[in-house]
Amino acid sequence: MDAGTNSSMYIDFIFYRMISKTVNGFAIFIGLLFLFAQTGFSQPIDKKCKEIYANYLEKDSLLKVTHFVNDSLVKVNNDLHMAMNKLQGQLDAIERDAKLIKIGNQKWDNDNLKVTSLNDGTPIFFADTRSKWDSLFRIGEPAYCFHKIDSTGNYGYLYNYYAVESGKLASIGMRIPTKADIKEFIDYLDLENAKSAMLLKSNDTTSVILTNWKTKGTDKYGMNIKPFGFRLDDSKEWYFGNKVYYWCQSNEPKKIDMMVITEINDDPFLFDKTVEEKNSNYGLFVRCIK
Repeated sequence: MDAGTNSSMYIDFIFYRMISKTVNGFAIFIGLLFLFAQTGFSQPIDKKCKEIYANYLEKDSLLKVTHFVNDSLVKVNNDLHMAMNKLQGQLDAIERDAKLIKIGNQKWDNDNLKVTSLNDGTPIFFADTRSKWDSLFRIGEPAYCFHKIDSTGNYGYLYNYYAVESGKLASIGMRIPTKADIKEFIDYLDLENAKSAMLLKSNDTTSVILTNWKTKGTDKYGMNIKPFGFRLDDSKEWYFGNKVYYWCQSNEPKKIDMMVITEINDDPFLFDKTVEEKNSNYGLFVRCIK
């Protein structure tokens, strides 16, 4: 091997060592950089992440607690509202029962009905004109009105046939009397006084309309019956006279009963009558029974 060859081999060896050192150094540098990243860099970042996560968990817990408390308060409020409504209903029933008039085994309301909606909340149409009254009857809608000489309905509202026929006119706990109720009512009063209406007729001295009664009543039970008549189904429209009409619930389909408190030839009495739906476009008062 000559000197030139030896020289060339020596140069190749030196170059190889330089490359090897360079590569190994780079590898070592990369390794150190990675190791430093795992230890030196990540520690503060990891700590910060943990702090953020802990803060998130704390706020999330508070939010859940807030939602739970809010839902609980809503439920308590709803339960309280329902309890108060139930209590109010019971108090109303107690107050209403305290005002009921006991006649025989029956308990009657102390006043004529004055409601503007059915007991399921459905509004009853107010017919303040004859045309509205007739139109509502033709389409079979419940309606009410005030008496011509009682512009505020103080004595009670007059209802049409369909208001009674709905079966929902009376307040909860009360009902429209039936023909059987009226018979029991009349029979009991007749036992006490043959002129039964005398016991029911109002003796309110401030009421001008009472002059329509030919004989003064005693109003023994506080029914306060006044001769307001009823709303007719013809052009005359109003009847005053010496009587008053009340609707009764009929058990016969397409028919309705009435209770009439009147006097003929100075003889006050009660009677009942039945009319068919097609002939029932009247406006009558309602007195409920329990």
